Amino acid sequence: MNFQTLIGVVLVLSIHATCSYVKGRWFDRIFIVFFENQAYSQTIKDPTFKAVAEMGTLMNNFYGLTHPSQPNYLGTIAGNYWHRHIDLDVDLDYTTVVDLLEAKNITWKSYQEDYPGGVNNCFKGSQYPYMRKHNPFMSFKNIRETKRCDNIVNAKELEEDIKKKSLPQYMFYTPNMLNNAHDTGLKGASSFLGPFIQNLHSNEHFMNNTLVVLTFDEDDYYHITNRVYTVVIGPMVGKNQIDENQYNLYSILKTVEDNWNLGSLGRREEHVNAFSFKNKTRY
Repeated sequence: MNFQTLIGVVLVLSIHATCSYVKGRWFDRIFIVFFENQAYSQTIKDPTFKAVAEMGTLMNNFYGLTHPSQPNYLGTIAGNYWHRHIDLDVDLDYTTVVDLLEAKNITWKSYQEDYPGGVNNCFKGSQYPYMRKHNPFMSFKNIRETKRCDNIVNAKELEEDIKKKSLPQYMFYTPNMLNNAHDTGLKGASSFLGPFIQNLHSNEHFMNNTLVVLTFDEDDYYHITNRVYTVVIGPMVGKNQIDENQYNLYSILKTVEDNWNLGSLGRREEHVNAFSFKNKTRY
């Protein structure tokens, strides 16, 4: 084998190593999208959100964790929010889903609309319409203060990752304050969601064994139960279906843990249901 051939083999092996996926029980990738502060009863009446629900399975008994916004995001990736009932910056020294994923060599990214940072530029503040409180990874020291912060990127990178077929397996996507229903209500979120989800859903590579989770952090404060709209879309769930099992935002973490046999963070996610896939499993 000459030198050129050897280099070629090394490059091929490197590419395969980079693109290799850890097979999951139900899905190989998960894409989580968070919207803001709308009651289930109003969201399901919106024409776009209603149409999106028909693309997959509507979680009809799904709840936020608390108020205000930030602790719901923290709990989704860490299984607790440690009584941080605030939207101010917090600095937490705890493990998260990232620790579980990396221990099994599962790739991840946090895609944040209008995030001004990137590789070697870990932006630690807020710059409207990007808000740190909606990017939970930034609140944990072992992410923010390490090279892991390079995995927090501007959402524009999603399109590039799809084109390059280099999507990570765990994806967390936060629309900006104009698209997430926070500042422009359901009308603004609906205008964003329609073309956004259609583009993703029509992309064969993106949807290849990907579970899409569309959810809200909390309701509009006027409903005591904190029930929120949540829909799952993908080849492993039914279309135009309703799931009546009880879930909350910890259930997303529990589902990720169970899907890749990650073990547990040992927190509140241990006491909730993982998503039901009606026995559609590879095991």
